[in-house]
Amino acid sequence: MTSVIDPTERQKAEEELRESKDRYRAVVEQAAEGLVLFDVNSKRVLEANVACQILLGYIPEAILRLTLYDLGPYSRELSTFLAYLRRIRQGDRRDSNPRPSEPQSL
Repeated sequence: MTSVIDPTERQKAEEELRESKDRYRAVVEQAAEGLVLFDVNSKRVLEANVACQILLGYIPEAILRLTLYDLGPYSRELSTFLAYLRRIRQGDRRDSNPRPSEPQSL
């Protein structure tokens, strides 16, 4: 059994993949919003753009050691965190759990 692959097709596909990666990288790096990519299984941060690092106050090496739970407002209570995100998506912007380290207004 013999298989023949046209090298120009492969080169074209490799070039398209490279261009797609370059476009993705440019969008992520230039975004004004903080973007974080998590591993679905481990919940570890795979990458975070500069805007996210500045927003959260982490250097690149430190943010890559974090997990979804470290960045969420409710520690390891994932179901509460997901409910919080659903409320925000529905337009409810109230924070039902102010952090103790934040000064409370009267």
